[in-house]
Amino acid sequence: MARRRAFLHIGPTHSGSDFLEDALAANAEGLATQGIRCPARSGEEMFRAVVEIRRVHKAWGYRRREVEGTWSAICRRAHKGRDTVVLSQSHLAAATTDEIALLLDRLAGFDVHVVVTAPDSGAGPDLAALVQRWTTPLRGPERMHVIGPASGDAEAFLWAELGRVVGFDAARLPLPGGLVGPRVTGSTEERLVHVLDELERQRVRNAVLEARNEGLAKKRKKLRRRLSDAVAG
Repeated sequence: MARRRAFLHIGPTHSGSDFLEDALAANAEGLATQGIRCPARSGEEMFRAVVEIRRVHKAWGYRRREVEGTWSAICRRAHKGRDTVVLSQSHLAAATTDEIALLLDRLAGFDVHVVVTAPDSGAGPDLAALVQRWTTPLRGPERMHVIGPASGDAEAFLWAELGRVVGFDAARLPLPGGLVGPRVTGSTEERLVHVLDELERQRVRNAVLEARNEGLAKKRKKLRRRLSDAVAG
């Protein structure tokens, strides 16, 4: 009996990968009708799973307990049912060999395939090194897929290519528009990548701080109520 397949789209960042993450989330129900399931409940959950695997929770403003067990929970959902599963997170591209081994361990039993979105020539990380780092633990180059670089209508191209690799009819699913920004090549690319990564890091940190402040405000409110009741009593 053939093993179920799991597809990991790993980015890298700023290669159209953010668009594919959003497109998969927006079409979760439509994908399910074609036998493709997205076990991550949200992009935020998948991001926390990657933060956990890569042990960078402090850099992103998380406490360890806020990310611990996230990847295991996603994988437990992935193992349920008989559908092909697909997961996407652009920061997986930077995973080390040990981190890749840890990630793949939870997907034992699946025929795991990895999808890389190729950046424009001269932009992004060393694609050859990235592909080699992931191909070795997959134990077969046939499980490594590189799509792009995109040309023309980048969104339609990337979506159709991902469908071809994973096994869904992209033409039957609505395409979220405006999610792939203009590509930048040349000497400014590296600086732009660092700026965008820092902006994303700050956005996540702010979201975490807001959630913590809200929780502290609720605790203070409860404490004031208890003190008021104690004085009244």
